[in-house]
Amino acid sequence: MYLLALASVFLLPTLEDHWHRRGFDSALWKANQADDPLWPDRLCMVDDLLARVTLVGLPQERVVELLGPGDRDSVSSGWNAVYYLGPQRGAFRMDEEALAVRFGPEGRVVEYRILVDK
Repeated sequence: MYLLALASVFLLPTLEDHWHRRGFDSALWKANQADDPLWPDRLCMVDDLLARVTLVGLPQERVVELLGPGDRDSVSSGWNAVYYLGPQRGAFRMDEEALAVRFGPEGRVVEYRILVDK
């Protein structure tokens, strides 16, 4: 009984994350509407975006065309653009996830990361 309860705590969030995934849509990403605050569009699309689009090496203009200008400027932390995704996926959804992008001197993506804001 306890094993079943413990398994559901860790397995259900993984299944729920999988069920909510959908294909990347640039217009929907840029609209950034939170019709479902637990599963905003960006959170549901980010995995498909990262699987289909090679961000490293992409010019800044193309990133802005695809994702918009970014929600937050985090130059002080070394990131040039940060896109809010939604609540952290997993069993304990207390923190927020964001896609952070860093551009190099030539104006191309040199690094990106999904950050968890604690």
